Amino acid sequence: MRDSVGFTQAEQECIYKLAEGLTGTCQSGNMRRDVILTNVRRRMHALGLESLSEYLERAAEDGVEHSELLSALTIHTTSWFREMPHFRTIEAELSKEGAALSRKCVRLLSAACSSGQEVYSFAILFESLRTKFPGFEYELVGFDLDPLSVSSAEAAIYPLTELSQIPKEWQRFVLKGQGPSEGLFTLTRDIRSRCSFETGSLKDLTKWQGKQFDFVVCRNVLIYFTEPEVERIVRDLSGLLSEHGRLMLGHSEGIDSRKLGLQLLGGSIYARISAGPSQHDNVAGRRKVLVIDDSPTIRQTLVKLVDGNEYAAVGVSSADEASEFLKENQVDIITLDLHMPGMSGQTWLRMQRAKGMRVPVVVVSGASPQEAMEVLGALENGAQDYIEKGVLQKDREEVMARIRALVEKQAGAVSENLSGVGAVKNCLTINRPDVICLGASTGGTEALALLLKSMPPRCPPVLVVQHISPSFCKPFAERLAHTSGLLLGSSIDGAVLQPGSIYLAHSDYHIGVKQRGKDLVLITADSPPVNRHRPSVDFLFQSAANLSKCKVFAAILTGMGADGARGLLELSKRGAMTLAQNEDSCVVFGMPREAIRMGAAQFVGDTGEIRRQMDAAIRK
Repeated sequence: MRDSVGFTQAEQECIYKLAEGLTGTCQSGNMRRDVILTNVRRRMHALGLESLSEYLERAAEDGVEHSELLSALTIHTTSWFREMPHFRTIEAELSKEGAALSRKCVRLLSAACSSGQEVYSFAILFESLRTKFPGFEYELVGFDLDPLSVSSAEAAIYPLTELSQIPKEWQRFVLKGQGPSEGLFTLTRDIRSRCSFETGSLKDLTKWQGKQFDFVVCRNVLIYFTEPEVERIVRDLSGLLSEHGRLMLGHSEGIDSRKLGLQLLGGSIYARISAGPSQHDNVAGRRKVLVIDDSPTIRQTLVKLVDGNEYAAVGVSSADEASEFLKENQVDIITLDLHMPGMSGQTWLRMQRAKGMRVPVVVVSGASPQEAMEVLGALENGAQDYIEKGVLQKDREEVMARIRALVEKQAGAVSENLSGVGAVKNCLTINRPDVICLGASTGGTEALALLLKSMPPRCPPVLVVQHISPSFCKPFAERLAHTSGLLLGSSIDGAVLQPGSIYLAHSDYHIGVKQRGKDLVLITADSPPVNRHRPSVDFLFQSAANLSKCKVFAAILTGMGADGARGLLELSKRGAMTLAQNEDSCVVFGMPREAIRMGAAQFVGDTGEIRRQMDAAIRK
């Protein structure tokens, strides 16, 4: 029996085995098969051959046709600026270096680069930075198994119909063809001279051994390989990274990062985990804390508060002093003041993160609303938590608990073995929810921003509890509404919940949900704190558990303590969809861990995986 393009079953299997042998990709699924068969038949028609065996003999004898066969067996799906968040992340990281970027040369390797659009997209980004920072240089190398694609990449000539894929701000680096070249475009000479291409295979990266790259890109190709092959390829690619290099994979590709010695930085961007042991203060057994604050009073208060049997604290008064100190010393955690003479704390933090510093940072700030946006900005740009200055005098144990949680997370402290506990099946019964309830604490401002980015406009109402200073509640709510694209709903008690809207407490009170006739309405309450918190995640979840005949989607995210775990368990018992963030992606695993331990979570994953479950439920 022949298929739609005229191959018998035996001939199809022959082509599939040939593809596996020549390209190293797995042909066990159906996503590539029809395309490959069509490509091979197209080459046979071009040569006027009807017999597959005749064509394969021709390809074996003719080097040009062998290249055509390789191209036919390879999937070519590419575009300009594909997965735009990667480009914006690199742009932001490099721009943070400011004038220092003028003395830097960045090297990027693009694996399975196809016909070059990916390489030139990164080159356009780097060229835009070179115009801002004279002296900045870059070198880009792309390789692909298909020699015809490599030739196309070297030629750098593309149809004008693809121009719309390039952001308008960067189209100034495009040269449009005229006369015989009308309808085509290429890139400026400055860009093309800094890009090179080679024929190469992900199966064999030995030619790159000994070379180091600041960025290694391999996106949306690993889905065509088996799991063992993916692990080998990722190990080989990460071995090509410089000390502070980044590995960028496609958003559709998942790997066990810890198993492969990598740390997920977010957005499918990874860095190598340092294999060396941390060096601590010469006081045996103590972790080292660096306190950065220009106020002698605050600095001394923090040093005195932290220094003890468990931690050794050192204080400096400026960003410059901190940079000098870190050149000679390793620390386990940093407390950072945002307002200092000279370089601000936020600017210093951006620069250090861009250089690859992985030490957890806690911002020490005032409680005024004026500081809220700066603190939220610092959390967005690399800080893990913040502490109000007023808390330093009132609650030493609270401060130490936060520091301890972050240090233990960074050190990779062994967590309680949750396998077999809670019976997490990672299998939800998907229903379109009437309401979405989310709770988070430490690390939650950024976890929520990732989870809720660009929500569907007609999604069910979303209720969020984030443990945060009362004076920061409203700025955070406005920021999250902007990120999610949802309308910021009224925080008045009894307000009817609307689709496409998000609701958060705007001050020091609980929020929840109840039924009023056919409507769901907001509850606000100034009743005592629950689990030491107001607003409380448990208050929200318990209120949702009391709804009758309503479908609830509830997730508990990163945070210290246990708030929300019991409420999530009650929701699970009532038939709600219940999820928890996994340990690897949490800043602090306390709240999700407790929920998982109780058996409250039906699904455990990172924010991306939770979002995919949420989207599936909304689409339902």
